[in-house]
Amino acid sequence: MNRRPLIIISATVLLLTGGWLSYNYWPRKSPLPAEVKRQLNFQVVSPTTGKADPASFNYQPAAGALFFKLSYQGKGLVVTEQAVPLAANKGVEDYAKALNIKPTNQFNSKLGPAAVADVYAEQHPMVNAGAGPQPVVAVPLGQAGILVTSGTLVIVRPDNGQKLTIDQWQKLFNSLKKD
Repeated sequence: MNRRPLIIISATVLLLTGGWLSYNYWPRKSPLPAEVKRQLNFQVVSPTTGKADPASFNYQPAAGALFFKLSYQGKGLVVTEQAVPLAANKGVEDYAKALNIKPTNQFNSKLGPAAVADVYAEQHPMVNAGAGPQPVVAVPLGQAGILVTSGTLVIVRPDNGQKLTIDQWQKLFNSLKKD
């Protein structure tokens, strides 16, 4: 009886299983610089897909917020993270309401509920003498994705008026992990 095929099959299964376990369970190096991480008082969430720009990590102690840039599927994103400011660690809906935005889509991610919203700013028209009151105009600023997880509020905004599809938002938020 020839044992060679059995040995080859066993070795292949063992190597494939080891590769799969390494990929799924081996700790990935956080893109967050250690000197920045030491300053934070909240759980950081970082993407496992896309490429975070290591030079862009900027913690603003006065604001209590961490900012960084991320390249994701050919789009530039700006990520803001901070400790959850509302009492009792409320959900995405409460933050959307507090930020005066109405989500266009909501979905569950691996870390919790997430929402995508179109964000607007008020523009007050110039007042012409004798023209009477002018209506305030809502000016679109673009999209924002919001996630609240483990005491951290995460807001992601595409750069330069770019937009992500709902599928891209879902994949992005599902790629996030706690550091």
